[in-house]
Amino acid sequence: MKMSLPVSAAFVSGFAVMSLELLEARLVAPYFGSSVLVWTNIIGVILVALALGAWAGGAAADRYPKLKTVAVFLFGAGLWSVALAVGGRVLLMSLAGMQSGIATPLASLILFAPPAFLLGAVAPAVLRLTVENVQHSGHAAGVLSAVGTIGSLFGTYVTGYLLLPHYSVSELFVGVGIVLVVEAFLLIERKSFFRSSAVLAVTGMVSVPSVFIGDRLVPGETLPSAYGHVAIADFDYRGASARALIINAGFHSAARPDSLQTSVFDYVTALQATDEFVADPKNMLLIGGGGMHVADSFLERHPDGQVDAIELDQAVYAAAEKAFGLRSPEKIRMVVDDARPAVARLTSEYDVIVGDAFGGDHCVPWQLLTREAMELYKKHLKAGGVFAINIIMPTETNGSAGRLFEARLDATLRTAFGWTIAVSTMNNDNAQDVANVIIFAGQGQKPDEAKLLSAIQEKYGLPKARLVALPEGGEPWTDDAGPADYESLAMYGEVWK
Repeated sequence: MKMSLPVSAAFVSGFAVMSLELLEARLVAPYFGSSVLVWTNIIGVILVALALGAWAGGAAADRYPKLKTVAVFLFGAGLWSVALAVGGRVLLMSLAGMQSGIATPLASLILFAPPAFLLGAVAPAVLRLTVENVQHSGHAAGVLSAVGTIGSLFGTYVTGYLLLPHYSVSELFVGVGIVLVVEAFLLIERKSFFRSSAVLAVTGMVSVPSVFIGDRLVPGETLPSAYGHVAIADFDYRGASARALIINAGFHSAARPDSLQTSVFDYVTALQATDEFVADPKNMLLIGGGGMHVADSFLERHPDGQVDAIELDQAVYAAAEKAFGLRSPEKIRMVVDDARPAVARLTSEYDVIVGDAFGGDHCVPWQLLTREAMELYKKHLKAGGVFAINIIMPTETNGSAGRLFEARLDATLRTAFGWTIAVSTMNNDNAQDVANVIIFAGQGQKPDEAKLLSAIQEKYGLPKARLVALPEGGEPWTDDAGPADYESLAMYGEVWK
């Protein structure tokens, strides 16, 4: 038995397992979010399916010790992968109304357990075909295990670094399916895959950056969180003491000790300008509670108002209460959930909707920046209301990646809203460095940009604020092809290189 055939099957199946796992997370995120609980269900179901597949594959290989047996497993997984591109979202939409803790494992079980089961069966089947002499069984098992692991690593990095930023989820499901089907036919026809598969895999892995330098966490009082590092710490801000809410390595909220409900960050002040669009707003939806300063600011200005705030991490809300307190907690309805499915379940309409949610690396979670997400926000916005979103980006963009991100952001907003106005707080003196940029959007006639800027500069006390001209002609992000996180990271790479 030529070793190249089992090696190629082991490599391809390992690649497909990890690629499909990443694609599943991308497919599920718009419906159930991307929290650690969602990832737990995805990983758990796939591991169980792989284990059962290994057991079944070994039994099948003992009974039918042929290359055709391996080919059937690969062929079935390939067809299922292609089917995911066609019917995956149909099932997810039907499950979207269910509780996430039930719907996520159920979706993984129906959609992804079958291909994981079939791919899990490949390893014991190819091992059975490879072992011709018990004295060399250990060597054969080691080689196949190593190649399968290299394939998995290769699938992780190639999918995450190279494929997802440039291709839609549907296209990648089809692509993985085609690779599996082609490999199955190569096995059936007894044609050898390139003997250098393992060498190419190792070379590819070596070429992928594997050292990541993260920001040093600021010491402080840590609160237990299932999502990351949540802490409260004192630090110096613009020459005076301030208290900060820290999530991982980022300062998400901060206030002076003598005025804990008032943020020291300019973007919170700039968001007060939503009052320029709605004279007497009655309620606000806050997507991304954080330190709750945006909610506190709204209720200070509108004491008879109501705020619905969505926050993924209960620990963040607890830290906000402990660090800053809440101005009017009885007027805040807190929803602890992933933002996208939480918004989908809302029944209220709002005068003001504010997006202030961030993941790692200064990026807004990609599923909150798609055409479908904008339609959700529009659905819950009252006539004459305003949507405002906080984005971290340069005031003036010189690089191609920055222009691409801004053009696509504006185009995506305009799929649901008739106009956009972007205002930078200029919290960095260098216009090419990143700053908090507030983008206002709504329906009807576009307000006077100069008048709005004047109000932000004079009435709200941000004299350095500037208008940002967003490029036109971008292609909107969608749930199927929405690499906003990748494109924003590329923009930051231009700024910080």
